[in-house]
Amino acid sequence: MEKTYKQIEIFLDDIGEFTEYGGDIKLRSYQSEGAERICAAVFDQKGLSFVVMFPRHSGKNELQAQIEAYLLAYLCYTPAEIVKVSPTYKPQTLNAMRRLQRVLEKKVVLAGEWEKESGYIFRVNQARIIFLSGSLEANIVGATARMLLEVDEAQDVEISKFDKDIATRTASTHATRGRELRAERAVEAQDGIRRVFVMTAEEEGAGIW
Repeated sequence: MEKTYKQIEIFLDDIGEFTEYGGDIKLRSYQSEGAERICAAVFDQKGLSFVVMFPRHSGKNELQAQIEAYLLAYLCYTPAEIVKVSPTYKPQTLNAMRRLQRVLEKKVVLAGEWEKESGYIFRVNQARIIFLSGSLEANIVGATARMLLEVDEAQDVEISKFDKDIATRTASTHATRGRELRAERAVEAQDGIRRVFVMTAEEEGAGIW
């Protein structure tokens, strides 16, 4: 991994440069600020929570996959664990895994350096991301979000499931967690640290990014 890491580390200071590496995508302004703040919070391990709400087809899922790939590369020499929860296994968890795999495959210097384990885990050296279903019947065991807990389409995850099985995935860690809009707006107003990134369909259509 040493040779590969030296080749790619020039891009690891800036997630924007990382996403463009290999001709992938260029983050729009409404994507880049959220990505930078989320990644900084992960590195600082302060346990901050964020809410990201974009309209459909605005690049939210692509942004998630880019952040995941970036963190795996950045944290590859640490036993870092990211947990990604989607409301259902089929199709949402499967789609999330496919998106991350596509991003990893396009990063040429990561060729041969990442692998998939047990059908639902991606690993770059010591860093791993574990994909889980948040459906009521899903059995979530053995995974701790040491660095980041992602809950995709959180409004579709039952609050009882979140409180009992998902929130506990961050036990004894300072993982960054995302949960609810009103709570994060209240904390945001107190300390001035932006935690909520919302763009409406009207703003997207008007080009307000």
